[in-house]
Amino acid sequence: MSGWRAALVAAVVGGVVLLVGFFVAPNPEPNGTTSTSLPEAGVEVRLVCAPALEAVCQTLATGFGGTASELRAGSTSPEDAVVIAPLTDVPAGLTVGSVIGRTPVVIAVWSERSGVLSRHCGGKIDAACLAGAYGQTWAELGGDDSWGEFKIGLADPNAGAGELAAWQAVGTDLANLPVSLRVKSRNDADLVSQLGLFGPARMDVVISTEVSLAAQLENVQDQGRLELFYPDPGPWVEFVAAWSGGSGEKVQQSLLTPEAQAALAAAGLRPASGETAGLPAELGTPGQALPAIDDQTRSTLLVAWAALGA
Repeated sequence: MSGWRAALVAAVVGGVVLLVGFFVAPNPEPNGTTSTSLPEAGVEVRLVCAPALEAVCQTLATGFGGTASELRAGSTSPEDAVVIAPLTDVPAGLTVGSVIGRTPVVIAVWSERSGVLSRHCGGKIDAACLAGAYGQTWAELGGDDSWGEFKIGLADPNAGAGELAAWQAVGTDLANLPVSLRVKSRNDADLVSQLGLFGPARMDVVISTEVSLAAQLENVQDQGRLELFYPDPGPWVEFVAAWSGGSGEKVQQSLLTPEAQAALAAAGLRPASGETAGLPAELGTPGQALPAIDDQTRSTLLVAWAALGA
């Protein structure tokens, strides 16, 4: 386990000690001290999380003494599970609670290549910059000929709200995108996993949610270093807790405590309160949030994706 990952686990575990506090009730002892008991013994917390939250969800589940699994598009939630996902991805029939965290969409570029790309684009890496690089080689962009062609990775926007928001951030200038779109992954967690495994050999740039990339920023050191660029304005994604019964509401209340919010921040999920303390140092300053994607925009975006032959 890398030092960074160990530190992340320690930070999150430190927070989830308080997350499980609602299971523990103080019992007064004769000498005035208190002990703890588990009045709800046998209750298992089952978390079902959006793919972007894969890294933190497993740790949260461990802290709760429960299990975690990935929420898949169109799936139903297991009975008594607590779903943590964007509102539009929550299965029907669940009680929806408060927003527990938010994340912006970012453009991630390998640092060795970001300087070249920035110079080519006049100092700003955004959707227009990427559109101008589609279909070109790095030599044509002013970089090393050995880097080959300019390559971008994206996740299928049909997978969920986070992936759709990343696709929105690509913009509307898609004329040469098919030439450069080398990776079309099933979701954002799979996208950043491939980024970590294969590095710039497969992708020079990815557009994804900040929280999904946060888990990889230090783990890709063998491949190089990633720099994050924030569209301004850009898409944001909010995550809510939802449940069908059992201890769901108590889990949500625990996720909103300051200690739990700090633990989520350590994993790269921006707290619902807007507090930025405790976020990984590699994360930057986001731009202003675009309006939420409405049904018409969603339809337009998915039609544009389908037109790529994805």
